[in-house]
Amino acid sequence: PFNSMRVIIQMDPPDHREFRNVASGFFTPRGITRLDDIVTNTARMVIDRLSEHGSEPVDFVAEVAQRHPLRVLCTILGVPPEDEDRLLELTSQLFAFDDPDLGPPGEDRQAAADLLGLQFYDLFNVIIEERRENPRDDLASLLANAQLKNGEPMGLIETLGYYLIVFNAGHDTTRHSLSGAIGAFLEHPEEFARLKKDPSLLKTAVDEIVRYTAPVNYMKRTAMQDYQLDDTLIKKGDRLCMFYGAANRDEEIFDDPDRFDVGREHNRHLGFGWAEHYCLGAHLAKASISALLEQMIERIE
Repeated sequence: PFNSMRVIIQMDPPDHREFRNVASGFFTPRGITRLDDIVTNTARMVIDRLSEHGSEPVDFVAEVAQRHPLRVLCTILGVPPEDEDRLLELTSQLFAFDDPDLGPPGEDRQAAADLLGLQFYDLFNVIIEERRENPRDDLASLLANAQLKNGEPMGLIETLGYYLIVFNAGHDTTRHSLSGAIGAFLEHPEEFARLKKDPSLLKTAVDEIVRYTAPVNYMKRTAMQDYQLDDTLIKKGDRLCMFYGAANRDEEIFDDPDRFDVGREHNRHLGFGWAEHYCLGAHLAKASISALLEQMIERIE
């Protein structure tokens, strides 16, 4: 069944709008304020754990950048802490089953991927059934009980696909942003000092981190009509590869685009996509990054 799974990032209108509307209310700025305690407490917990290492070096990606969005997303998706690592392993291997290093083990990769899919189903089907019997004020309940505009309940495969894309897309992009952030601050310590001195720059700093690090590398799309782009004619049906990092360093849009500037104004980056496919969880991602940055500038030298 996972071979037939569609997720909203692969959909076109009208299906895309219908399925996006299922969770769009949860991810609005007003909706995300309900999660302030979750993102703040998780960020504080992650930084608290750094002290357990004493003077030993810490892998920032594994211990901080990965752990923070993992706990936030598992909380809103109803995944208990003891299943966090397993979910991370399952989704990472499912999205990389063609990769010999990152994908599932074994020579029969499709069979291994099918097994991973069944394990993913077992993990989330328990949550779906529980949230249908005992709904709560969380995203897990919203998805488990979702109805499409015709009043029909969202199918099981589509529901599982929603859980999968929310977790994987939300976790990977935030992890890459935070990993890129520590790299940028190590290369530009004056910007970290500037942010520590003036925390009011947090909002612009978050957008600059997303622009500068471009956590999504590329996306493939198909042209729906002919389009003239400078000297290049893109024809209807052409398959295109869009590189976000290149767009976010466009010298026609950004002043000194290779400079990391936590106070950059009018930051028209494309790190969250654009138009129809603008990132559904952008506000949650910004809140998560901001919460961790706030802990870092208060507690890390």
